[in-house]
Amino acid sequence: MSTMDSGIKTLYFTSRASAAKLLLLVLVLGGASPHAVGSPMVDWAVGLSAGYDDQVYADHERQGIVEPVEERFGIASSRLQLRWDDLGVRDDRFDLLAEGSYAIYGDKVTGDDFGVGATARYHRPLAKGTFAQVSFAALQYRRGDLPLFDLDQLEIGARIARTWRQRWFLTASVSHRWPRFSGRLLDEVSGETENDRQLDLSCSALRTTHGSGFAGLELGLRWNRSNDALVVYKGPLLTGRLGTGHPRSLGLVIYGSFGQRIYGDYPVLKLEGEDLVDTGDKRKDATWILGLVVERLLLHSVKVFADISHLEQTSNIDALAIDQTRASVGLQISRGSPGPESRESTAKLWFPSSKRSSVEEPSLAPAVTGSTVRFRHKTTGAESVSLVGGFNAWDPEQTPLTGPDAEGVWEVTITVEVGVWRYSFVVDGQWVRPSDAPRYEADGFGSENGILHVRGRER
Repeated sequence: MSTMDSGIKTLYFTSRASAAKLLLLVLVLGGASPHAVGSPMVDWAVGLSAGYDDQVYADHERQGIVEPVEERFGIASSRLQLRWDDLGVRDDRFDLLAEGSYAIYGDKVTGDDFGVGATARYHRPLAKGTFAQVSFAALQYRRGDLPLFDLDQLEIGARIARTWRQRWFLTASVSHRWPRFSGRLLDEVSGETENDRQLDLSCSALRTTHGSGFAGLELGLRWNRSNDALVVYKGPLLTGRLGTGHPRSLGLVIYGSFGQRIYGDYPVLKLEGEDLVDTGDKRKDATWILGLVVERLLLHSVKVFADISHLEQTSNIDALAIDQTRASVGLQISRGSPGPESRESTAKLWFPSSKRSSVEEPSLAPAVTGSTVRFRHKTTGAESVSLVGGFNAWDPEQTPLTGPDAEGVWEVTITVEVGVWRYSFVVDGQWVRPSDAPRYEADGFGSENGILHVRGRER
């Protein structure tokens, strides 16, 4: 065993740490950091979903360990995110994220599933329209009473991204994972279990349309090394996404992927009479996934969704083929990421001893008055700033802001219909996350959109 492998094993919290330790990591770091850098934004979400899977236990990389079964399922999930903005460089940010999920099945499945993970991520602008991101994550997963599926994993990653000509988002990324399957015993005498190392390299291009739609393509390569020679493989990964959004917050995403795995030491055997004969070929799999997600924001903090996907795997080993369909519907409720007026009280609730500046910055939150909304954005050295959102078909040419004033603030006031709207700003051709939004949501391109709920006039 190499020194590096030994060190990685030590970092696994002995690879049997309880899920609570991963969550505690986020809370401890979150509780300590604000004393130095100010109070974070706190975002908490819970989700409930139910669905059907005709191939529970299917594993597209190691199919055949356990016979798949057809069963219904229910999942409860939770996510806690802490975010600090402008730590030392304008528009940089640091995120701490903790996630957990619990799944129950019908009588055909033994036990329930439980997963928990923690992620630390730092995002820093490098130049105009370009940013870098580094991340570290830890994951633990348990599947019922079947230790074959037990997984402990560490991951480190880095990404460089650039916006180009306003509507293009280009990225290059690398990630390294160390999956450990503590229930897959390789040697009964030594107690050695399966330990893998995965290296992924990828690049992607995404383009937004004049509406709230987008199209994206990602190409990657994966190398999987292991102390189990049978699961050493390499192969390409191709993923595509096509999405659109209705002005009243109905979202539709079609996604698909293709992956191929070429194994180096997994023999293809065939039965001749009563004997198994090595054909001389090695295992080769090809996996196709096609899915559809429909979601709608009911309120600024409530989202409903439906997700259906189909997985088709072909292999030169017939027993390793998969034909899997999975469907679910659910509800997600989020709290947090409040506007500046309520954010301070939220921060005090979580971090009562946090230090704050004696000079408060003026609010940049959207100001709603009846059916009109004033949007403001602060920047330095910009030549043009425009507002984009579902209310103007995400067109950077339609709603320019005026400014700047003496404080560097640009603004515009427009009429917005009643509803829940996503929005952002475009500064000198580059898409920019809005400050002090009532709420945020990932935009799918490495940043976030603001979410605004216009309720109309009070009666």
